[in-house]
Amino acid sequence: MGFLLLIMYIIVFVFILVKYVRCILNKGRWGVLLGIELLAIITSLGLAYYFDGVVLKLDAFDYFGEWLFSFSAIIAYGGLFILSILTIVIKTIIGEIKNPPQK
Repeated sequence: MGFLLLIMYIIVFVFILVKYVRCILNKGRWGVLLGIELLAIITSLGLAYYFDGVVLKLDAFDYFGEWLFSFSAIIAYGGLFILSILTIVIKTIIGEIKNPPQK
């Protein structure tokens, strides 16, 4: 189960990176990227919460790997979300400097 979860998180991470590059090249929409990132964060939070409850109920570390993968994915997806927001802000500032508004 842990291996499949890890593979799923890696595939989603690569998909988000591809969408991020497409948005930087102005071939994608930032709103879609941010929505996908939020969905990935919420899903990872839900899985981490589920596996945390399973670990507490079983009093064993059988599902500790799954919880660790989910927690790591939350950190990675959160970092990508913050990076996307900062990129939007920087591209907006650079766009304003290159093309100032006409009066």
